[in-house]
Amino acid sequence: MKSFHNGLKLSFFLGLMMLVYQPQLRAQEYIPIAKQGAHWVIAQNYEDAMGIEYLWEYYMDGDTLLNSTLYKKVYRRALVPTMAQPPFTAQEAYYLFGLIRDMPVERKVYAISLQMAGECPLGEEFLMYDFSLDIGDLIDFCLYVGYAKDAIESISSDTRFGVATMVYLSNTFHSYFEGLGSSNGLFEEIFTPMKSTDSPQVPYLYYYCLDNENCDLFVNIPNLFSSSKELNIYPNPACNFIVFEWPQNTEKVMIKIYDVYGKINKELRSNTDKVQWDFPEINSGVYFYTTEIQGLSYIGRFLVK
Repeated sequence: MKSFHNGLKLSFFLGLMMLVYQPQLRAQEYIPIAKQGAHWVIAQNYEDAMGIEYLWEYYMDGDTLLNSTLYKKVYRRALVPTMAQPPFTAQEAYYLFGLIRDMPVERKVYAISLQMAGECPLGEEFLMYDFSLDIGDLIDFCLYVGYAKDAIESISSDTRFGVATMVYLSNTFHSYFEGLGSSNGLFEEIFTPMKSTDSPQVPYLYYYCLDNENCDLFVNIPNLFSSSKELNIYPNPACNFIVFEWPQNTEKVMIKIYDVYGKINKELRSNTDKVQWDFPEINSGVYFYTTEIQGLSYIGRFLVK
């Protein structure tokens, strides 16, 4: 009888240790989402359709400072729909879509969407993913489109898209992953539409590549995202004006200028080899530009003092 009680005590002690140790283990192994060069390819089709209707990609490249907070920049572009694996073909140039930052100690991800509003706000920071939750905790972040009493049912380690991750599964079978986002994508809302609704589209994470150097996503379309020095910008930082200059005269060049919230501030047009923008009263800060010149797409930024 004494050994039986000792066994119960040992089982209780081990169980208690597991409860205490599991969150600490997960905290030590937090996997960041905001990684330089990472690619997400998101597909979308209809519940009754066999093929992919839409395909798009997110790409993280570079950092930006906003309100003294450092974010990773996220670009997006549409791809030609296909059921095949890469290489994929792009339908457009990259454009700045949003900003993302990790809080490893809090085990949370924050983001700013610059292009699309839904359950999450447009142009302001929101809690994107919450990996601090434990089993039984209610889920409450805007990308999760569920019910008021949806809760974490299980947390387990697994490998998804070649990434060792922690899988958070809700009691309604929605899942999201450390370092990846969710089974529905990155910025996409986590939900499962019903056939009775008017929106049966189902976005899902189709392909993921951890870093730019090892991705063979777009080998058939070189230079779509170019850092070539053929486009010169000066002065940078700028005070009252900035000049965009390229090697030779080109007809119908248009340069779009965006602020950090994705709003277009100015569209510059030129039929020569350069264009100057004078801005005596513009607010100081970081601005972004996009343009296409002779088949090459350019995306960059400059600072206004």
